[in-house]
Amino acid sequence: MAIKADLGHREEVTVRANLALLREEQARVSAELAQREAELIAAETVATAAADAGPRRLLTAQGDELVGAVIDALTALGFEVQNVDDDTDASGTPKVEDLRLTDPDDPAWTNITEVRGYKGGAQLGDFQRLARFANLYQVRTGKLPTSRWYIVNNSSTMIRIPAVPRLREVTMTW
Repeated sequence: MAIKADLGHREEVTVRANLALLREEQARVSAELAQREAELIAAETVATAAADAGPRRLLTAQGDELVGAVIDALTALGFEVQNVDDDTDASGTPKVEDLRLTDPDDPAWTNITEVRGYKGGAQLGDFQRLARFANLYQVRTGKLPTSRWYIVNNSSTMIRIPAVPRLREVTMTW
């Protein structure tokens, strides 16, 4: 008489085989997810660099980089923009306003713009500076600019303050 001595061995072997298959699948899925994560981290780095080099500069940049960001934004809005500081630096004349704007749809409209970046808030003295620049503009051209803009990057706001109220409103808030 033969005694069956299986004692559950077949089920145990099957379960162990299935467990090994599961662990192989788990390792494969884990490797795929790690690869996808690495690709997404690389894409995030590229996207962040592009955002930092784009309009975000309006909120984060200082100095010439901020002026460049403002020029890009105003040009995108349809203004013709002249960086006056570039002109005055080259000639050695004293600094005046940062930018001069014109509107292709309204050739009589003129603007002087001062761009400032602050960590602790705009300075009241900058309004006096803008008034002085308007007077220098008048001496050079024989007339006052139609408008004056003081654009400040201070944490999260770009502000436009007109010297004379106009219908033209260019205020951006993030």
